[in-house]
Amino acid sequence: MNNKVKSIFLFIIGLYFLYLSPILVLSVLANISNTVLSITTNTPSFYLNMLAGAWWWIAILIAGVGVYLIKIGHRSLVKKQDRNKN
Repeated sequence: MNNKVKSIFLFIIGLYFLYLSPILVLSVLANISNTVLSITTNTPSFYLNMLAGAWWWIAILIAGVGVYLIKIGHRSLVKKQDRNKN
């Protein structure tokens, strides 16, 4: 796989990770609303939904991976273009 294809591939994967992160955040918000309902009805799922806070960290990590992959892909594309100019 040449560098340009690899760079574009990393860029697209990075965009996918950035797209995935808000979906996880929205699922966390849905879990929080379920938790509020569980508190009012005293169901046992309240304790399971307490673990939903971990999804915030997972979403942040996935967004970070996406930004990192976009940065790597962009950097290698720019380097390739600079080499072609010289």
